[in-house]
Amino acid sequence: MITFTRRIPEPLAPYAVAFSEELARHGYTARSSEAHLALMARLSWWLGQGGLAVDQMGTAQIEQFLRWNHASGYRFPKSAAGAAPLLAFLRDLGVAPEPSAPQLSPREQLLERFRSHLINERGLTKGTTWNYVHAARLLLQAHDPSDGFAAEMLSATDVHGFVVTECRARSISAAKNLVNGIRGLLRFLHLEGITPVSMAGAVPTV
Repeated sequence: MITFTRRIPEPLAPYAVAFSEELARHGYTARSSEAHLALMARLSWWLGQGGLAVDQMGTAQIEQFLRWNHASGYRFPKSAAGAAPLLAFLRDLGVAPEPSAPQLSPREQLLERFRSHLINERGLTKGTTWNYVHAARLLLQAHDPSDGFAAEMLSATDVHGFVVTECRARSISAAKNLVNGIRGLLRFLHLEGITPVSMAGAVPTV
C-alpha cells in the first residue's frame, strides 16, 4: 500500500489549498479533513499514473479509481458517496466534467437538481451552492443511508433531530452554514412537490 501525505501531486496540486480551506470552512474536523486530502492525493496520483488530466475525469474514470482504491486496501471512502465532497468541489470549479446523469443514484440526481436550482434560480455563488448541497447530502444520507430516494418521507422531527445532533460538533459559523443549506433544501423539496409543505420552519436557529 502506498503511503500518501498531505502533499498533493499533479494534476490536482493546484487545487489542494483551496479544497483544504473549503473543508475547514464547512466544519470538517482535522481528522476528517486529513482523510479527504489523502483521498485527493491518491486520486491525483492515480490520474498521473494513467496519464489523465483533470478534465478527463469522467464517471467511468471515477468508478475505476474507486475500485482501485478499494482493492489497494484503503478504507476511505467506503462508497462513492464518501468522495462526493471532493468531486463536487472540482466540478464546481469547472475543472472536472459533470457526471453522467443516468448513472447517478436517485439521491444524487435530486442533489444535482438542487444544485442547478441554487445557481440558476437563486443566483447563489459556487461556494454557497457547495455548502448548501453538502448540507443537503448529509441530511439525506442520515435519513436514508441506503442511497435510496426517500426525501418525501422526511418529517419535521427528522429534520429537527438531525440539525441538533450535527450542530453540537460544529463551530457557530459552520452550524449556520449547515442550517442555511438545510432550509434551502426543504424549500426546494416543497417547490418540487416532493413534500406537501415546506418544513424550513422546523429547522432550529443556531
